[in-house]
Amino acid sequence: MMDVEIIDNFLDQRYIDFIEQWSYVSAKWEYRPDISSYHVLDFPKSPWRHGLSSTIHEPNRNYYFESSNTSFMIPFVLKVEETFGLEMNSCYRARFDMTLISPENSIHDPHQDFTHPHYACILYVNDSDGDTVIYNETQFCEQFTEKQRISPKKNRLVLFNGLYFHTGHSPSKHQNRILVNSNYNVSG
Repeated sequence: MMDVEIIDNFLDQRYIDFIEQWSYVSAKWEYRPDISSYHVLDFPKSPWRHGLSSTIHEPNRNYYFESSNTSFMIPFVLKVEETFGLEMNSCYRARFDMTLISPENSIHDPHQDFTHPHYACILYVNDSDGDTVIYNETQFCEQFTEKQRISPKKNRLVLFNGLYFHTGHSPSKHQNRILVNSNYNVSG
């Protein structure tokens, strides 16, 4: 299973520009009081854990690219699957996430998207600040150690072992931080 892979300029410029514009104009954002939805006991609690989310594909909940008017995201998913040698149709969840400007170093709770083996994928949709942190730990603990820190940059893709706990920071220098979070079954 891959560890952490980072690719800059993953999509064609015109395509990522379209995705960014769509996220500002057409996404159906829903408010979430805690964008990570995972509470770690001794992790510093920030009142800035909130954010917005827009589910675009989650077949287990009857969300599909076509029904969410986001079929334009299918080429992105196919490119992720092809680039990393994943089986076609291995994506079982995709959503847009947006965090909003907050005081400096507003960090969210460490979390796993799912507890079974999978790949987690982040595509940064806009230039922003608010680093993503991937931790060494794959099990809940009270003290997480940093494995890798990734700064958000438009069109940067990060794919990693989804069992690693990870988190993000809200931006403090930009109005928002938008990304596509998608999850993929582990092949063979």
